[in-house]
Amino acid sequence: MPQQLRLFVSIAAAILTIVLSFSDASANSVWKETKTVTVNQAAKTVQIVYINLSDRSIEIRPVTAKDQIGLTESLESMAKRTNAIAAINGTFFNAYTDDRQPHGVIQKNGVVLHSGSSGSVSGFDGNNRLMIANLNPKIIGGKNGSWEWPNNWHAWGFNHDTTSNSPNAIMLFTPEHKGGITSGNHAFSVVVDNGKVTRIVNENTTIPKTGYVIRIGRDAGEQWQNFFKVGDMVDYTVDFQAKTPSQNISWDSVRHSLGAGPILVHKGKVDVDFVRDQMPDPKITSNIGMRSFIGVKSDGTLGLGTVTAVTVQQLATVVKDLGFIEAMNLDGGASSGLYYNGSHLTKPGRELSNAWVIIKHPHNMPRLHVNGTELYSDVNAYMDFINGDRNRGVTMIPVRGVLEKTGATISWDASSKKVTAVRGNTKVELTTDSKVAIVNGAPQTLEMPATIRSNRVFVPLRFLSEALGDDVSWNQKEFMVTIQSSASNQTANSTISDLFNRAQTAYQAKEYGVAAAAYKQYVASVTNVDESTYNSWGWSAYNAGIFDDAILAFQGYTEKFPNKTGGYYGLAVIYSHSQVGNYEMAKQNYQKVLEVDSNGTHADYARKFLDTSNELLNKAQKTYIEKDYANAAILYKEYIQQVPNAEATAYHSWGWSAYNARMFDDAILAFQSYANRYPNSSAGAYGLAITYRHSTVNKPALAKQYYEKVIEIEPNSTNANYAREYLLTVK
Repeated sequence: MPQQLRLFVSIAAAILTIVLSFSDASANSVWKETKTVTVNQAAKTVQIVYINLSDRSIEIRPVTAKDQIGLTESLESMAKRTNAIAAINGTFFNAYTDDRQPHGVIQKNGVVLHSGSSGSVSGFDGNNRLMIANLNPKIIGGKNGSWEWPNNWHAWGFNHDTTSNSPNAIMLFTPEHKGGITSGNHAFSVVVDNGKVTRIVNENTTIPKTGYVIRIGRDAGEQWQNFFKVGDMVDYTVDFQAKTPSQNISWDSVRHSLGAGPILVHKGKVDVDFVRDQMPDPKITSNIGMRSFIGVKSDGTLGLGTVTAVTVQQLATVVKDLGFIEAMNLDGGASSGLYYNGSHLTKPGRELSNAWVIIKHPHNMPRLHVNGTELYSDVNAYMDFINGDRNRGVTMIPVRGVLEKTGATISWDASSKKVTAVRGNTKVELTTDSKVAIVNGAPQTLEMPATIRSNRVFVPLRFLSEALGDDVSWNQKEFMVTIQSSASNQTANSTISDLFNRAQTAYQAKEYGVAAAAYKQYVASVTNVDESTYNSWGWSAYNAGIFDDAILAFQGYTEKFPNKTGGYYGLAVIYSHSQVGNYEMAKQNYQKVLEVDSNGTHADYARKFLDTSNELLNKAQKTYIEKDYANAAILYKEYIQQVPNAEATAYHSWGWSAYNARMFDDAILAFQSYANRYPNSSAGAYGLAITYRHSTVNKPALAKQYYEKVIEIEPNSTNANYAREYLLTVK
């Protein structure tokens, strides 16, 4: 994504002085603290709940009001019904309309319940590690076993009604969405139950408990009217893509997440950027009010807190000075609330849509790793102890959703209370509350019987997995059970082939984030990677704005093929990008291009960059990389006036230099020139949309027009994804 201007609230630096502190800290893993701090000579109260994340019995989990999307519930009620020791309000929501829809990402047990279009996301993996990033979940669908054109489909988001302002949106609604689906302002709805299309309707419909509904917007009806058929097998996956290139972070291991924002602190420094986090509302950028935050200290201690009467910028300074190295803003104002040990430390002024809750389980929670991937279920695995002996633990797992991942077929007979697992030639039968299992007709004794808990059937993991021929191991340090199924080894080669095919298909379709992720997995899975694969991975990551991965790809390219220019050229282009900004490394790699092959296709680009006789362009490039945007804009404009047939990168750099220097008339001229000269690229239209959207220019109608143009020109591009995010938020 192009470099954008960082907007900071114009306030005096907040001077923080801790003048009073009360704490009930003890040997427990969760404790509270009250502080009084001074910000600009005014006293502010800070309420914080601290959590020791090294305690494996602690779970940080999101909760939605009444376990649905679109309702509200008191913070106290959400905390009590989940047996939480602490809770804090979560993401923003429509507090003043009837729909009460949240705005940010909500992900629980690895399942996305709601997608967000702005802000940042906080998430926890199975190891209770807090991660904060600018991410957007992309929904990619397939049909009848194929994920490639013409059988692939996409959706804009989860459980968010957009028909009033985005009639071309395709949205996915799961059972967590309140109520059913109304006919409303859309073309038709595709009802999917147990992976199969059961109905296609243009009237009110319910959401299956074991499925979902794909709602096709009114203006998208013609395009999709013949795509889905009753009886089709349909599936989808969610790919979290980074919005900010500098935050190259994998979300694959995350169990729970909530989006809000903006980011407050990163690597121990204040890092408030309202444009990057797409949060231009004055309520966020400049208003003073009650604020909530989530953050982590260098020793791994998590903090949930509220601060009275501060701006977001002041909040960031307070949080940094309290010792947090990573932190994110949550919903604020009347939504700010902090609950601890049965009572409010800060009481919200209204019911809420969602919250983070802190749950302390009776025992450490076992983690599950199945065929190389950590697996999350809607109910937790747990440890039971033989005759109460804590040295003789048996991991009990919910049979549904775990063993199916190993290729087993699971069935349940309610009348006999019997679970049957079949894979290949092996059949295992377990009856709840019985210590006798039947394996291929022969009885075997169990240490612990299958049991029903939380309306789910739990079975002893090691016995059942080993009976099916799997390798099971235990990591005491990570409290992790690892299952490697025999079936997974048989399908490894086909899985690798599928990865490569998916990467190529996505790359050709300009779905660069998907392609980059697939290429990265493929390269990690094989030993002999050819030149074209490194090249495709590198440019996929570059076009998706994942610069760290792009550098990794091209470095691999140069190590494997040192006598080829492609890897050095790729590194030079990346290092010369303003968001990476390493002029010397760009120069070194361009010099390497000429050293390897002075007559090759990349040599001309290298000479142009290194040609000191072209002093104007050279100076513009260097100034841009060094982020001296005002001078860079002047130099690029002068260069293009002299060389009207300049390359696309010159127009691009001129536009973003002018934008970042707040020279908006020049930015519009640059991006319009780009769009006219390169009509098949969406970059010019995207730059115009961003510029017209800026609060200083404030022409939302033109911003909307150019965002729609972006989607028209390159519907599968990263720019198009950002365009869709924006269009979800405007009316």
